[in-house]
Amino acid sequence: MDGIGYLIDSGAEARLNALIGNLEQETGAEIAVVTLSSIGEESPKDFAVRLFNYWQIGKKGKENGILVLHIADQRRVEIEIGYGNEGAIPDIIAKRILETHVIPNFKEGRFSLGLVLGVHSLIRCLKMPNLSLEKKLILPKMEEQFNDNSMEYYLSQSDRLVTLKPVPGIFERHLSSPFQSAKEYATYWYALGSSLLFLFIGSILAVLPIGKFAFYQSYLHIGRWIVWLATIFAVGFISYSEYYESESFWSILQILPFGFLLLKANGWILKRLRENPRSCGRCGNRMIKLNEKEDNAYLDAGEITEEKIKSLDYDIWYCKNCQHTQKEKYSGESPASGCPRCSYKTFREVSRTVISVATESHGGEEIVNSNCAHCKHQSSVRIYTTKLSPPSSSGSGSSSWSSSGSSGSWGGGSSGGGGAGSSY
Repeated sequence: MDGIGYLIDSGAEARLNALIGNLEQETGAEIAVVTLSSIGEESPKDFAVRLFNYWQIGKKGKENGILVLHIADQRRVEIEIGYGNEGAIPDIIAKRILETHVIPNFKEGRFSLGLVLGVHSLIRCLKMPNLSLEKKLILPKMEEQFNDNSMEYYLSQSDRLVTLKPVPGIFERHLSSPFQSAKEYATYWYALGSSLLFLFIGSILAVLPIGKFAFYQSYLHIGRWIVWLATIFAVGFISYSEYYESESFWSILQILPFGFLLLKANGWILKRLRENPRSCGRCGNRMIKLNEKEDNAYLDAGEITEEKIKSLDYDIWYCKNCQHTQKEKYSGESPASGCPRCSYKTFREVSRTVISVATESHGGEEIVNSNCAHCKHQSSVRIYTTKLSPPSSSGSGSSSWSSSGSSGSWGGGSSGGGGAGSSY
């Protein structure tokens, strides 16, 4: 992006496009050259890092981008190197490129030539990383002649101050265009609305002393799962869509706490519903919940074993008026399968023997040994695992430097601050 204008006027823009385009075709690396009149009082180094990561220069996963930034009013040039290129161009080489090719020409007013030579040297380092430092800095003689006007001329023609706008947050973006948002994200908003509706119903059941277990049961067995699935679906897919829309984790960080609060509210409702007093289904009086020792008198041996291994947990509600009891069953901390012999949830895997390991050419074979903690029934089952998938590799889309300054064509790279800067 030639924000000052001298690259376009001198014809250096075409030369840079050719150099950078050929580099990307051969190696996949991306280079952006940016000239700006002013960035205000911000540090050029900080601005370079933010611009690099804002545009995501370089291929995602390879982090092979480079940014060359010229700030005219601060008389400063920065070279920002992506993670993947720091081996070929460490900070000391970036500094030497500036001191050897860029800054001397800038001091003489040859700005276009300085940037072309600097980019040429960066490309040489990427293509021939095994050369010595001195050989990397030797460039063929440039035949092109670039005639630059004075920098005072360009600065007098432009008073533009360039700043990076923060990525708008998810709520700001959707509230600014609610109808468009409702249309594009209708499925997700319906899911989120369903979650909020059932949370509202659950809150009413949790707060009001209704006492009818049938109402509680409808939420415990239906409403809770609707809240879970709807919230995870909506928040997950909105986060996914927002990340690829804004290319910023900020949007995800805004919506995830909202989903977390919904799930925490669901957990609070479930706890309240389980502890709320029950009304006796026989006489209508209030029942009391027995403690863990007392409720064993109303459980059979298999149910006691289920509680012991924590596959299930039972609550016993007792009516003092008519001695009626009500048994409620809840999932435990350690799930188990139903035993083929006694049917209690006490059947678990105890060991696994590997007969053959799965590879890319054939599947594996294992023997799974299980037994029942209640009736001691045992079984051994032979299972076959699928063969391993061969490793795959994929590349990301292409992009190129453009004088139009479009930031939407870069591949998704990032910088950790490597590179160098110098004043002239």
